[in-house]
Amino acid sequence: MSDATFYQTVIALAGMALPAEQFSPPPSRLNDGYDFQKELAKFLREQECG
Repeated sequence: MSDATFYQTVIALAGMALPAEQFSPPPSRLNDGYDFQKELAKFLREQECG
């Protein structure tokens, strides 16, 4: 899977699975999704650390 494919599909799917009110908009054609990615990384770190 190329980086672009991963970015456009897997990260976008994560955006659909997470509560929209807690996250910025996921990547799309109109949005680069960088804020979403930062928030997702923070969320995953918190989940990992308990």
